[in-house]
Amino acid sequence: MYAADEAELAYRQEETLAAGASGELTGVYATDYQEVQAGSTLFHIDASGYETQLESVQEQITYYEERIADLEDSIATEYTRYADITGQVIYAEYSTDRMTGEDSGTVMIYNQDTMEISVNIDELNVDYVEEGMEVTVYRTTSSSAEPVYYPATLTYLSLEATSSGSGVSTFEATITIDSEGGLSSGVTVYYSIDTSGGSGESVLAPIGALCTYDDGYYLLVQAEEAPAETIDPAATGGSVTDYPEGYYAVPVEVGDYNENYVQILSGVEEDATVFLRYENAAPANGDTTSADGSGSSDAGGMPDFGDMGSMPNFGGMGGGMPGGMGR
Repeated sequence: MYAADEAELAYRQEETLAAGASGELTGVYATDYQEVQAGSTLFHIDASGYETQLESVQEQITYYEERIADLEDSIATEYTRYADITGQVIYAEYSTDRMTGEDSGTVMIYNQDTMEISVNIDELNVDYVEEGMEVTVYRTTSSSAEPVYYPATLTYLSLEATSSGSGVSTFEATITIDSEGGLSSGVTVYYSIDTSGGSGESVLAPIGALCTYDDGYYLLVQAEEAPAETIDPAATGGSVTDYPEGYYAVPVEVGDYNENYVQILSGVEEDATVFLRYENAAPANGDTTSADGSGSSDAGGMPDFGDMGSMPNFGGMGGGMPGGMGR
């Protein structure tokens, strides 16, 4: 007789043994391909450390048994509950069970010295924030025209991203506010995170004046003679190559930005005059001007940063950048 199909041999019975205790391996009595019988000694582990742990656990059991007995004696006579935290009683509810006549109650206490808000940091911005950063938190009130500010800190930043249906991931974060009782749960607050590294006041330029080239960004700055760091936009992949005489392309290092201004960290000084765009005369049949699209930067729009990396943009949180502004 011959087999009708191919087959593979397998052991009818096999078992993987795992150590049942932790300790020092003091003896090994098994080698490869050794014949053993059920009950044969394979290895020996010194697990005497468990005896010490067992004694410690037993002492704890004895302590808690005595503690439970003391508490039961106290409950049998009178039970007094003390507040576990300092705060304000939000509500106190008491009731009596009509069937048993027993009283029960619930007390809710809020500690409003510090409050927390949970936020989601966009994946494009998470590299600019870290735990421990200071956060500006404020709220508006009907009794004051000026917002009320509270000191706050970014106390938690998740290392794991959460994906959304739109394909953009976010990182959970927690902001702790030193409210000192000035905030209540459910109140709407606004927050902003300064990612400039605490540089204080800085130079701002109109967002429409920012141009890009192969190595980064540049501004077209008016000067009597060419600055030392001038580049040729036409030779370096500049986004704006058509601009008036007397203006020179100067590389700049940029920081945060919003819909109107971009932070200039280096390259151009305060009060410099920068080129925005050309404007044509009003059309014959209209009363509005239009931008000349030939190589000029579109004021009010962010340039295409390509593969050079995007600057952080926290929505409406970046609008308060202080400092001078290029004209």
